[in-house]
Amino acid sequence: MTSSGRALLGALFGAILTLLVHPTSRAYMTSLVRNPGEGGLDRFLDDTSGVLAPPTNLYQASLWLQLAAERQLTADSQLTSNELRTIIGIARSAGRREPDNAYWPQMEAVFRSAAHQPDAARAWERASRCASWNDYQSRRLMLDRDALASWTGSPQGWQLAYLYDQRSEAAANLIEKFAAASLTASDLASKSGVTQRMITLRNGALLRNGSQSIKVGMHGASIVELASYPSEFALTASPKRLWLAETKLINVLRERGLPDEAHFAEESFRTNDAWRALTQDEETDANFRNLTLTSLICAALPGATMALAIVGLGVWLLGWIIDRTTGLSMRFGRIPALLCSTGVAFLVYAVTSYPLGALATGLCFTFVVVGPRYGRTTRSVELGPLFSLCIGVVTFAFAVTLGAYIVGGSTLAKALLPSTTVPPEYYGSSSLFVGLSAIVFGLVFLISPLWAVAQRLGTPYVLSEGLKKIGGSLGLGCLLAAVVSAPVMIYLDRDNQDTLTKIVTNEPLYYFLR
Repeated sequence: MTSSGRALLGALFGAILTLLVHPTSRAYMTSLVRNPGEGGLDRFLDDTSGVLAPPTNLYQASLWLQLAAERQLTADSQLTSNELRTIIGIARSAGRREPDNAYWPQMEAVFRSAAHQPDAARAWERASRCASWNDYQSRRLMLDRDALASWTGSPQGWQLAYLYDQRSEAAANLIEKFAAASLTASDLASKSGVTQRMITLRNGALLRNGSQSIKVGMHGASIVELASYPSEFALTASPKRLWLAETKLINVLRERGLPDEAHFAEESFRTNDAWRALTQDEETDANFRNLTLTSLICAALPGATMALAIVGLGVWLLGWIIDRTTGLSMRFGRIPALLCSTGVAFLVYAVTSYPLGALATGLCFTFVVVGPRYGRTTRSVELGPLFSLCIGVVTFAFAVTLGAYIVGGSTLAKALLPSTTVPPEYYGSSSLFVGLSAIVFGLVFLISPLWAVAQRLGTPYVLSEGLKKIGGSLGLGCLLAAVVSAPVMIYLDRDNQDTLTKIVTNEPLYYFLR
């Protein structure tokens, strides 16, 4: 190696050491090898923290109500009467501490109804007179994000992308079910029926406007529409019937001398139409999928290139060992080559469970028994540009397939990719890419004997040169890529984090202002 080459290599190792020492970049360099331990990433979520202590603040109270709602929606683990009394007490106490938040009396009404208590309607009416709605999930999710950032050593975008799907809509689901049940005997002909519909409409508007998630807010939008449905077709309303029902409710309110209520209903229905137009845009899902993939690439690329550089070093050492041990041999021995190819085939099959892939890789390794009968006694250091081109193509394909396997098998990919359109066979426990990388790597054992015959050089020599070229290109290239990509990925991830933070904390507002 030349002095300039040694200087470059030293600079690369120094840069890698610096990136590993700095706490911000270290999180990106080691993200693929971090093991979250038992329970996986879920152990960082507040709703999987085990036995809950009695709530002492509104965050903890909201967690109690969320978990209670999730249990209530599960048919085989619904709350007992004693548990319902405890949850009602928590909702009532939180409502006293925050009287303007409709979430607490709404949940109180839901659980009082489940406990068959008569005060459910009173709590529902009290909720309609509140000024806001907040289930505190956004705040709790950001606290979970802080826990993940503490574990990794630095805030990263993938943490937000992972937490986005952890938001629960169980409470909103129960509130919608209660709203539908409360309207079963409410018609537009009686004053009590109109009053009940206005109470439900106001509760739905509060939930919709206060929700910080599209999927939670959709329940509020549905409650607003339920308030206008005539009971005879509440479950089969078409867009035309819905418009007629909304218009009828507005007219009834005006006829009863309630202009303020009529104006509120008209504004609520108009906002509902705008809400659905905004939230049902297909670009919202596509946008979040792109942000998720970007966050995964930013977090995984530096670590993946580091892993590939280490693999490249191993390949180079294999070529060096072959060069040192075979001397001027024209070909490998048949028995050792057969044993090696059989072992490789079994190894590939054990890892991938693909018999054809294992067979193809094993046959490629068997070709090393091919070589010239009479070859040159002097070695040619330069094997030509065509050989370099073939090895370069193999190196690139090997880096891509093995890199995809390294990223796909990581904890980050298992946590993030299920929410995207990436097929499940490309990540997690899938061994598709490792099988492809084994086949691609086996090509060098096929190319080398053919080149050796054409150049009348020993197959071991050509193979060792090919392996050293692959190892050197992979090692130095990926080492350089790790040094260059780390700061670039950190910069891109910072911008990605800003967008994901806005979506996680208040998704409807983000898309409204976008």
